[in-house]
Amino acid sequence: MMDSLEKLKQLRKEHTDTIPFKSLIQFEKWADEVYPLLKFNDPLAQRFNRARLKAALDLPYGPTQKSIDQVNIAIDTVNEAIKELEAMPHSFFSREGSFRTKWRARLHSHPILVSSTVGLIFFILGIGVMLAFACKN
Repeated sequence: MMDSLEKLKQLRKEHTDTIPFKSLIQFEKWADEVYPLLKFNDPLAQRFNRARLKAALDLPYGPTQKSIDQVNIAIDTVNEAIKELEAMPHSFFSREGSFRTKWRARLHSHPILVSSTVGLIFFILGIGVMLAFACKN
């Protein structure tokens, strides 16, 4: 994750009134490098990807205000991700440098899997309690 922070800092762009890329291809290459580095925060990654796709649709027609706004949203998202990574205490990073996923994050990223597992556990416990009472009688 610390490597991601350094890479994001290298890829950082400034919010401008024009598009800081010479072509759509240059923008797409930049976006292809940035997007995987934002995976630590799904909402940021999704916001970046939406802005990237909208900008890519508008840029072939020239630098319109709409495309400039979308590129700036993508740039601002990268800058926000850098601030988030810098604000994280060092304890969030393991020795290998990967982000330690908290249970709450796991619950939000896999709600169906977690709720199904919990439901199955309670179902099995319920059967066990019923069998225990049935064996007593």
